[in-house]
Amino acid sequence: MKETFLIVGLGSIGRRHLDCLRSIRPDSEIIVWRQHNQEPEIPLGADGVVFSLQEALEKRPMAAIISNPAPLHVEAGIALATHGVHLLIEKPLSNSLDGIDKLLKICSEKQSVLMVGYVLRFNQALWCFKEAIKEQLIGRVVSVRSEIGQYLPDWRPGMDYRESVSAREVLGGGALLELSHELDYIRWIFGDVVSVSACIERTGILDIDTDDLVELILEIHGDEGQKIIANVHLDMLQRVVSRSCKAVGEKGILEWDAISNTVRYYSGDEKCWHSLFEPQVLPRNSIYTAQIESFLESIESGNEPVITAGDGMAVVKIIDSARQSSAKKETVFLS
Repeated sequence: MKETFLIVGLGSIGRRHLDCLRSIRPDSEIIVWRQHNQEPEIPLGADGVVFSLQEALEKRPMAAIISNPAPLHVEAGIALATHGVHLLIEKPLSNSLDGIDKLLKICSEKQSVLMVGYVLRFNQALWCFKEAIKEQLIGRVVSVRSEIGQYLPDWRPGMDYRESVSAREVLGGGALLELSHELDYIRWIFGDVVSVSACIERTGILDIDTDDLVELILEIHGDEGQKIIANVHLDMLQRVVSRSCKAVGEKGILEWDAISNTVRYYSGDEKCWHSLFEPQVLPRNSIYTAQIESFLESIESGNEPVITAGDGMAVVKIIDSARQSSAKKETVFLS
């Protein structure tokens, strides 16, 4: 009997998931659930298209990848998980905390796997960076600088960026939500965030109705209880793409550069830099393929997914606290 998968939403990331899933499970049935019937043709790589929950459920999907706009994630997740469908939900888990508790409860009751799509966890260079922190290569970490910047009009060539999901508040756009990978990997590598001080700005440069510049100061409690201060910079304005993380420790400095795909560290004792990870030529979709393979492994083995529902909810809590902090112009403490 063929496995049936559902792709919910077919924007750019949905199409990428479709391609990756087809390469992994070439003989499976893949159905696309679209919200509007303006494009009734079956997308390349899919076996069918539906336009309602009822039609989707009639296909009896084993698992679904939810890649529609963030404000619709929880609604679709609840509808599918109620029928025992396993879920891989694109980041962020949602644009707000509303309904997440209900989604998690249903997934637990139905024993449905829920994994959140923070795909950077499958980046080999970032894994190297994480392991170096874990092994205390630079000793105790005291501060972190994380940065992501990219000019929004360059994200999706060939379309008006103002009409994209990333540019529209009602669809969950904006730097804080769209670039929340940084918040996930900060937690994953360094520990729980206990407070947030934020400045969230809509500069007007891009003529969009959502934030395009975010500065966060996070207080983190590491695994050993040590206090770490992290500065996280998110923007949609930089004309040259930038994504990196620098950790300052008592014995040196550790740097991950996502653009060059390298990791290096500075030894305070030796007064010089050392390379830890050199660039590797990998297929463009390799980390997305690895993410789906990990999701399928969790379904088949019953093991907890690499990025749990709790991880996704924790990021939404940081986002919610950042909004409060920026509005009140004060530090907000997370429970």
